[in-house]
Amino acid sequence: MKRNRMTGHIVVALAFIVMMLSTPKAGAQSPAGAVGISSVVVSFNTPPTSYTVTKAPLRYNKKFALSFHTDDGIADAFTIGFPFFTGIPAAGNDFPGLFYTNGCGTDISYKLSSSVFSFNSNNGPDIHNPGNGYGALSWPQMDSMYRENFSIYNHGLSGDNSSDPEVINYSIKRNESYIRRKLYETTPGGVRTNLFVNPQGNTAWTQPAFDLGYLAALNQSGQGILGNTGGDVNAYTWNQPYTLFRLQAESINLPQLLSQMLALSVNGANYWTTVYTLSLINQYPLADFYSDFNTIAATYGKDGQDNLWMATEEEVIDYLTVRDATIVNYGLIGNNLVIMFDGQIPSDLRFHPLSLVVNANATITNIQINGGTNNSSTGIGQQNALINLEWEGTYIHPIEVLADSFVSIAEQTEAQFDCWVAMDYVQMMPAGDTKNVYRDRLCAIPDVIYEPGFCEDCSFSLGADTTICQGYCVELSAIAGDGYTYLWSNDSTTQSITVCPMETTTYWVEVNTPGGCVSSDTIQILVMPSPVFDFGPDQYVCIGDTVLLEGPPDVEYLYLWYLNGVLTAEDTYQLQLPVTDTVTVLLEVLTPNTCIARDSVTIYPLQLPVVNLGNDINWCTGDSLTFSHPYYEGHSYAWFKNNVFTGVTDTTYTFLVQATSTVRLEITSPDNCTGSDTLTVFGLVTPVFEFGNDLNVCRGDTVRLQAPFNNTFTFAWYLNGVLSNVITNYIDVVVNETVLVKLTVTSPQNCSYSDSIRLIAVAVPGIVVSPQQATLCLGDSLNLSLSATGASSFNWWDGNTSQTRYVTPVKADTTYHYWARAVNSFGCTAFDTAFVRVNPTPLVGLSFTQGSDSVCYGDTIRMLASNLGGGAFDVVVWDHSDTTGVSGLNRMYVPNQNTWVIVEVFTVDGCYGADSLLITVNELPVVSITAPVQEVCQGSPVILTAEGADTYLWSNGLTTAEITVYPMESADYAVIGTNTSGCFATDTISILTFPVTQASMSGLQAVYCLNDAVTMLFGDPEGGLFTGHGIVGSTFSPELAGDGVHTIYYTFENSFGCKSVDSSRTIVFGGNTQIDLGADTLICPDDILTLDAGTGFTQYFWSTGDTTQEITISGADYMPGTSRPVSVVGVLAGCTASGLVNVGIRNDCFINIDEHDGDRWAVVPNPNNGTFLLTAKLSEGPVMVRVYNSQGAVVYAAAFPDCAFDGSPCIIKLPASAQGLYVVSISTNAGLQVHKVIVR
Repeated sequence: MKRNRMTGHIVVALAFIVMMLSTPKAGAQSPAGAVGISSVVVSFNTPPTSYTVTKAPLRYNKKFALSFHTDDGIADAFTIGFPFFTGIPAAGNDFPGLFYTNGCGTDISYKLSSSVFSFNSNNGPDIHNPGNGYGALSWPQMDSMYRENFSIYNHGLSGDNSSDPEVINYSIKRNESYIRRKLYETTPGGVRTNLFVNPQGNTAWTQPAFDLGYLAALNQSGQGILGNTGGDVNAYTWNQPYTLFRLQAESINLPQLLSQMLALSVNGANYWTTVYTLSLINQYPLADFYSDFNTIAATYGKDGQDNLWMATEEEVIDYLTVRDATIVNYGLIGNNLVIMFDGQIPSDLRFHPLSLVVNANATITNIQINGGTNNSSTGIGQQNALINLEWEGTYIHPIEVLADSFVSIAEQTEAQFDCWVAMDYVQMMPAGDTKNVYRDRLCAIPDVIYEPGFCEDCSFSLGADTTICQGYCVELSAIAGDGYTYLWSNDSTTQSITVCPMETTTYWVEVNTPGGCVSSDTIQILVMPSPVFDFGPDQYVCIGDTVLLEGPPDVEYLYLWYLNGVLTAEDTYQLQLPVTDTVTVLLEVLTPNTCIARDSVTIYPLQLPVVNLGNDINWCTGDSLTFSHPYYEGHSYAWFKNNVFTGVTDTTYTFLVQATSTVRLEITSPDNCTGSDTLTVFGLVTPVFEFGNDLNVCRGDTVRLQAPFNNTFTFAWYLNGVLSNVITNYIDVVVNETVLVKLTVTSPQNCSYSDSIRLIAVAVPGIVVSPQQATLCLGDSLNLSLSATGASSFNWWDGNTSQTRYVTPVKADTTYHYWARAVNSFGCTAFDTAFVRVNPTPLVGLSFTQGSDSVCYGDTIRMLASNLGGGAFDVVVWDHSDTTGVSGLNRMYVPNQNTWVIVEVFTVDGCYGADSLLITVNELPVVSITAPVQEVCQGSPVILTAEGADTYLWSNGLTTAEITVYPMESADYAVIGTNTSGCFATDTISILTFPVTQASMSGLQAVYCLNDAVTMLFGDPEGGLFTGHGIVGSTFSPELAGDGVHTIYYTFENSFGCKSVDSSRTIVFGGNTQIDLGADTLICPDDILTLDAGTGFTQYFWSTGDTTQEITISGADYMPGTSRPVSVVGVLAGCTASGLVNVGIRNDCFINIDEHDGDRWAVVPNPNNGTFLLTAKLSEGPVMVRVYNSQGAVVYAAAFPDCAFDGSPCIIKLPASAQGLYVVSISTNAGLQVHKVIVR
């Protein structure tokens, strides 16, 4: 299909053209963008009470920075500088590279920049084409450098430093467009030169460069913001272009300069300088270049202090621009510090990085960065962190927009310079109708010269779309011409191509003429489904084998199979063919769309080797059998037994017959055809048994020898060569002398087997145990001994091998058999046994029927001797002296000192048992009560002290040694004292009481002014005494008492000397009295503070305007972080008192202005600028959020899937709104919750 070139012009609005003329660098204004990081969450092991987030002055938080560039685009920037800095081999040079780190463990190589001009005149020739001999960087070399984050700067088009404004304007714009055109594939949108280097230092170029959108102009002449020692990057606002003063490398001591800059980078200053040279080899010179930067890397790089940022001027300016334009907001939610960002970030920058420094007084456990690319961080496990952020924030204008803009400018001005610039942008467009339209618009401008071939017409057509059957081919041809070049969609580069697509495919070709004309066309080859198959080469198959041939399976296909040209009845996609003779097979497959596919193959038969093993045979099991077969030259042999390959590949095979088996021989010819024969070897049953080695038999022992039983076998036993009369499968031999035993077993098929064994007679040892018999009481012991003859070893019943044993039987009414065994070297054994009778020993136990083994002096105890087992008691003996019968088992004692009680018992067999107990006799305590007085006034305290015991129980229930009583009448007090042995005694004391007369007073008022008159006071009964401030006799004087609170006492003493006291309180106001409102305090915005001025006043006047005794202060009524005094004046009958308290509103205790401990939701930060996070403490599922203004109107509404903190908090961004109070309504399945938000 042919592409027809459009010839009409696109009309552009004049206002748009004016805008393009004012901002020609990009061709259109780049919109500002947001920060490309949505949030950063720093988690701590515990909520920090102190934390800060700051923007690093320089990227990676380096101390100072250096930039280095080469002028005029000399090639050694790539051949020397590029590999020396990066460590990437280039132009045959290989270096280890120079590096600093990003502070997080990643190495970053040093970078340099190069300022280039493209032509030697206004429109050529190109000095950067490879191999042109200019010694300049080639475009491929610049591509490699730029991809490694090196920078390319605009140095003007041709090195001409003319001050003509028209030349300056064109030179800057054309060099930018041409560089972008030549490096259009290096980076999306092409390489854009954002920094300008004034040609030969001419300052007349600076302002035009700024007007055309350049971020900085580098110049070694005049003044810039960087001086001879660089400049502090924090001293400038990076939202405008600057002239950068640069230093010439060969004119300075660079390591010394960096040392001075580091010394100046203190107290919040961070210095940066830029250094340049023309050629690394000729001007620097090269040896100094190597020396300077090796020294710099060793001192300030990754292996040194790692505090120098070695980056291009472009990267430094981009970072500073992003740094100053970014607003960092942060707040604490639980253990998590949430960092968010705001600001308008320029989108015409190449780099968009930002480094943050976090400091806190808690340990960091995790750092989560949401968004961005190439991020890094460090600080987990520490209290400070470095976070390096980067995002893709560059806005790339579509090339169609740029081309349209500059073509429109050229059409308006019809100037040669503008047309050349527009031509570059048109040349960047992909080939096609759109590019042709813009080219035609430029070519229509009169009296303008373009690059050769730019306006040439080279259109052509590949013809109409074509349909073919699958498996067929078609030839495609483009327009022919001398010097034409071609690029097809299949990467072919010839004028014509032949294609055989298996499916419908679109092909295109692009044609470039020597004059620069580019044209293309597209054609679609529609491929109809057609079976494609291949039987492969002819086959040679062994006779008798079956060949399976398959065509393409499809239920709609028709299959025609031919054998030697004869159509068969087979109509499926498969054919199974037994091979007997040579045959040619042809398959034709017909599709519904009339496409036909066919293929054929010839099958040639191969003869099989002849194999013959003979007839089946019978053979005794256990015998060997050998098979042999004649040898065929070039054939291989394989023997199988029971269908398992034996591994034998000879013509002979021998095996041991063990059971009925099949034997198969396979012989394979050189053509891989295999013949075989199989026979069966029937295994005849052969008796098989084994007596083993000769045996040593103890003289007199009987040995049974036995073979497997079979009632069809015959058995013949021979003793010392003489046939015995035993015909069974076993024989018992009594061994008194050595004898040779042989057995022969024969089957009915006459298969026989024999084996023999020698039974060698050996002597047995002798043994005697002493004593042979004994009688013991349970618990007694006995000494046993043994003697042995002819023995190599002996042992007792338990394995002990000593000659004597000391035994103690453990069970009564039992006869013990203690045996010993003797063994000789042949293993012959003899035994002997001692018989020991054990009688029971009586077991007696003492117990108490009254008392215990620890008694108090004078107590009685009763004891019982009980039979706990063993023999019956015959005689009982108490305390070694009292012998009684079994009826004397009880005894009574009244011990007066510690005493042992012993009982002994005997059985009729004379067996003995005993038991004893120690009776401990404890002394009684001597208890007494003392008191300082025993006659007191009614209700007066009396201290009673008990002594002589360890614990006490008083008659009033108290349990301490000393008690205080307040008797209202005469009484007796008793105490029981108990010592640590549990023995006790008592004592009693009597207390006598006298009556008390109750006193009372009246006449004292609650409040006085300082100048009030004296008041008469009255006491009842009369005759008592008034005391206190302001008392004169029985009167109270406010003036004498003075300002403050006073207590007055009245005391009366009766005839018994007993006193009674009454008191009353009054307040005297004299102008200096203070009302206590409490200490100064801090409250949170969601707290309520109550202040109380106290009673006693008729009027209250608060600084808040309130006139009540109590007022409340709400933290939400005042700005967080502020403090204010609250005062009150109280008035009573003209008297006044005042109070003052300072109330501060905290700004660090809330994340939500109306948050309570039980709230499910949090808003942070609050107050805010209209953007805040909404977070649920637990997941509540889908969330509906509505925000209302103070008039009740909805200003924001949105639905979220979830807002749980462990997931993704919801970000609320209110539209441009006035400052004030807003209400946030949060609706979930768990219910509705409302919060207040302050926007300011």
